[in-house]
Amino acid sequence: MNEAKYNALLNIFSHSLYILSSSPTYSASTLSRFLSSPDFNPMPQIQSLIYQLLAKLSSSHKAFLIADTTLLRKTGSKIEGVNKLYDPSSKRIVLAHRALVIILSVGNLRVPLHVELLRDVKPVDALIEALKRLLHSLKRLFPNLLFLCDAGLTCNRLLEFLLSEEVDFVCAISQGRVDRESKEKLRDLWFPRPERVKLKGLSKPLYAHRVGEGDDKEKVVVSNKALSKKRFGDLYKHRWQVESEIKVLKVHGLESYMVRKLRAIRLWIMAVWHVVLLKLRSKLNEIGFRKYMLSLAFPPIVVELVEVVEFIQEVLRRCLKFFPFPDDRLFLLMFQNLTGGHSCCEKVWF
Repeated sequence: MNEAKYNALLNIFSHSLYILSSSPTYSASTLSRFLSSPDFNPMPQIQSLIYQLLAKLSSSHKAFLIADTTLLRKTGSKIEGVNKLYDPSSKRIVLAHRALVIILSVGNLRVPLHVELLRDVKPVDALIEALKRLLHSLKRLFPNLLFLCDAGLTCNRLLEFLLSEEVDFVCAISQGRVDRESKEKLRDLWFPRPERVKLKGLSKPLYAHRVGEGDDKEKVVVSNKALSKKRFGDLYKHRWQVESEIKVLKVHGLESYMVRKLRAIRLWIMAVWHVVLLKLRSKLNEIGFRKYMLSLAFPPIVVELVEVVEFIQEVLRRCLKFFPFPDDRLFLLMFQNLTGGHSCCEKVWF
């Protein structure tokens, strides 16, 4: 019974979240009672769906595992677990919950692997526990996996864990984490190559460099590999993909929950996460696995040119339908050979 109600809720979420506010079937009290039910857990369904999506991805492309936290802002103080937290975007204290989001980025595809509401647990502790569950299978599927995170999550425990798991990483740190000798090296904004620095409390030295983040802001980024300055910057830019995925989750209702109990809020977040994964699977099924792989193999300029050629082919086909001439079949055959008969490439947007 609960599973049928949950599937009906997913169906509403996938169409429009605002239907809930006007639906007599899903009033606030009814929804809260259902989501607070202790005998229902959709996590096995979500994990099965994630494994289906991961099985369709190619291990030959660079994979990025990106983690970040986000605030789910609320206005009511009666919501269970809501706290006064600092919001970096508005630079003030707000009432909110804190959530941890971990995504896997492969090419143009972003898969949310973990979405968790944090309560009475530090973000770093929750991140390490989540990585313990994810890394074993991810390293087997993607040997070239790279972990990215911001300075807000980087600490010695996380770096020690990544080094022990032999996972490549590029993480931002605060400059106060390095010792005095390393701080002298990092004062020069234009040193040409990465410097080996010693972090306080970390046994193994790492490679550090400064990367720009726009608005003349620079961050110190550390890695377990010696990379060029350009490579440091290019890899760290991929961290912003988690911000885009957080926006997608919030558009689908991540912070628009209409319940007050903490368990109901957690189940609401799982439902939103589940809906995003379902839409991602349907999107992959629409474009087809072969088309998706070709879109990863070809650069964007080639995809643009193919779309232009397909447009010209369609215009010519319609024109020749009404104004035939002796060589029309040969003319169409030339364009069909050029584009592979039908659309063999398609731009993928997520």
